[in-house]
Amino acid sequence: MVGRKRIFRRTAISLSGRVSASLAQALLLAFLARSLGVADFGVYAATYATCMFAFGVLDYGLTTRALAAANLTDTRGLFGALVVSKSIALLGSLAVALAVTAVMGLDVFARLLVVVSVLAAAGDALGDTSLSIQQGEKRTIAANTLLLTRRLLALVPFAFGLTFEAAIVCLLVGGLIGVVACFALLFRRAGRPTSLPLLLRSNHTMFLAGLGPNLSQLGTAVVGATSGAVLAGLYGASTRLAAPMNLVITTLMQVFVPEMAGEGPSSRRLAIFKGSRRVALVLAAVFLAAVPASPWVTQIVLGDEFRAAAPIIGGVIAAAALIAVSQTYLGWFYATSVPLGVGVSMIASALLRLFLCAFAGYLWGAWGLAVTLPLVAIVTLVSLHLIWLRQSKDIERHS
Repeated sequence: MVGRKRIFRRTAISLSGRVSASLAQALLLAFLARSLGVADFGVYAATYATCMFAFGVLDYGLTTRALAAANLTDTRGLFGALVVSKSIALLGSLAVALAVTAVMGLDVFARLLVVVSVLAAAGDALGDTSLSIQQGEKRTIAANTLLLTRRLLALVPFAFGLTFEAAIVCLLVGGLIGVVACFALLFRRAGRPTSLPLLLRSNHTMFLAGLGPNLSQLGTAVVGATSGAVLAGLYGASTRLAAPMNLVITTLMQVFVPEMAGEGPSSRRLAIFKGSRRVALVLAAVFLAAVPASPWVTQIVLGDEFRAAAPIIGGVIAAAALIAVSQTYLGWFYATSVPLGVGVSMIASALLRLFLCAFAGYLWGAWGLAVTLPLVAIVTLVSLHLIWLRQSKDIERHS
């Protein structure tokens, strides 16, 4: 009973914080889209997505491991490894951005947009790490306070107008807060980093499971390469609108994974998992009910300039409903053990998504992308469910 009350309390606090942060982020994206326009927003979205992919790869699943730190003996070694990983990712991405913009001969405003987009991606990637650390320690109020503060402070520059300059300052503020806060948390907890061979051995399946979603971050760049900057801008704006929904979805994992990781009996873990899946199904039903409203959402959030993105936004919302349920299965694996099949499934689904985005976007434009997103989400959900069925039967057999 005490455990259920604790889970309910943490879920309620997290959902409240996440919903507030999601609304702030939706407002932020709307202001960015209106301030930058389709072409510049496409540059921002492609840069952001590419950097998020790079940060995810270099993370090597360590952020997710921090969420289930209750299962670890050397937590200081984990946090030390995170310091090294995040430092390399941050400095490397900024160096590459500066080098690429110099070689391309971009003007000063284009260079500035690329660099602050890199910093914004760093702030969000390291912000996710901060959340995982605090949620793994069950410091739910602190985790959500930091998230909401970062989102609200990033909106302040738009009080002076929807201009290019305000967008630049917004990305800069949000990025810096996320980076500074994460390193402050890490340095207080870090010890000597876990050795590289041990890290590679112990975290490879979790890394593969996280690599799939990271590969999907390249979708905007793929669409831009095959279908042009305009469709890439529409796709980038639409998929960025998934971020507020994903914030709510990942709340489930960040609450339930530490609870499952900290519970001894397998039957208790299974009960917690099934409870999280019921919550996810309700959330999925809410998202699916909102799909017909995608033209209205496009008009209100992005404006007339992005009207052609309405079908893609509908596909994004439908995919988010399915991803909500998939996240509960991933949460189960992260809290127990991650079979190799999970990583293979996630990577295969991501590659399928990139291929279909390139193919369907080129042939059928926005409607092709709109169908691709929920279709791939269905494939992912079915594969994870089948792997979970096999693992759960083994647990019940040995209980």
